Amino acid sequence: LTDVLANSNSVEKLTGALPSFTVSQFVADHVTDLSTYGLDQPILHIKASYYDPNAQTDASATDDPDNKSEINIIGEVDYIWGNTLDSGEIAFMKVGDSSVYSMDASFLNDLKQYAKPFYLVSKYLAMPNIKDVSTIDVTIEDMVFQLTMDEENKKYTLCGNDMEEQTFKKLYRHICSLSADIELKEKSTDTTPLFTITYYLLDGTKQTVTLIASTDSQYYECQLANALTVGVTKNKIEKLKETIFAACDGKEFDDIY
Repeated sequence: LTDVLANSNSVEKLTGALPSFTVSQFVADHVTDLSTYGLDQPILHIKASYYDPNAQTDASATDDPDNKSEINIIGEVDYIWGNTLDSGEIAFMKVGDSSVYSMDASFLNDLKQYAKPFYLVSKYLAMPNIKDVSTIDVTIEDMVFQLTMDEENKKYTLCGNDMEEQTFKKLYRHICSLSADIELKEKSTDTTPLFTITYYLLDGTKQTVTLIASTDSQYYECQLANALTVGVTKNKIEKLKETIFAACDGKEFDDIY
């Protein structure tokens, strides 16, 4: 996964589970055959950049929001881990170095739990900022419900009918909060869209969420971050449909929060 939203709580648990890189035993120096220690095909590779949060940023970088130079990277950690040795410890080394060391392998238990894409990534299927959106099309089977707002966020409509601002934003929260519940191991061969949300952004781009039938009868299938096949419970989709229908009929509905 590259450049995707992450769950900050999950990232904190992951960083907390990272090893301290404390050497327990020196194993070998001037190693050329990494396969002896399983380091030719490591079971774990951690590469992390770190930066000085107090450093001044490059003022010119602020003109380009995609320019990563505004983060002052001051160093990098790059280590690999291989086989468990006779001592019960795990062999590891710094990438680019030739010395092999060992350390206690217990940290792997937490990393196996926390270092997973589905655990780390934000589960929201799409969550554009309302100030960046001009139109949202929600397609339920053959029915299309369109939400619009002007560039100044002063006029709001649902299916051509004016909506009060707070009611509109409450409905927007319901739509944006749609999230994945599980990672699906088996991908469906059926590609027929059953439920679609398309966000048209002011910059001319769009974000689309498409749900299809899943191999698991309790879920709809969707792609998360263009990389993970995930399931959204059918009950969650039914609740969203009921909310949209209520809004169209001018009826009250609960806020998502």
